[in-house]
Amino acid sequence: MASHGDLEAQYGDREADVNISPFLRMLWDHGLIDCSTNPKDSRLATRIKVQNLVYLAQRRFGLEFRYSHSMYIYGPYSVGLANDYFSIRDICDTPGGGLEGWAGGSAFLEFVKRHNDTKWLEIACTLIFTHDVDKVVRRDELLEYVHLIKNEFSAAYIAQVYDELIRGGMLAE
Repeated sequence: MASHGDLEAQYGDREADVNISPFLRMLWDHGLIDCSTNPKDSRLATRIKVQNLVYLAQRRFGLEFRYSHSMYIYGPYSVGLANDYFSIRDICDTPGGGLEGWAGGSAFLEFVKRHNDTKWLEIACTLIFTHDVDKVVRRDELLEYVHLIKNEFSAAYIAQVYDELIRGGMLAE
């Protein structure tokens, strides 16, 4: 994996996505991410959670980001998002607000407050990515495929997350 310095050199001259700073501030304000206010000091679990929360907001709650994702060790991953995240000096320097036009914002917050676990988000976003991008849609095939690539999780746990996504309207059977 590229180091932060490599990412900065590769992507440092591009403009950050306009929604990322207010989105991170919203996550911070609602206690959904646990980090110091400087992303460079954040733990791996927080960085994984940010990647998955952005993916979920973008794919299921209609927040416009210009990030493209590929499958990575901990679920969908965007190099552009990683670069934007590390370019922020202090989340609290970002004024609150900025996402008022996001129609899915309230539903997103309600959903992730109930599912604010890094491991749950990793499995959920992997299921969504595999369903949407890899076009694996049958329940048995999707669960088998995700268990194959996430074999550190039990098949029962992956099925539980799948069922919660179905009940929450995040996946269709």
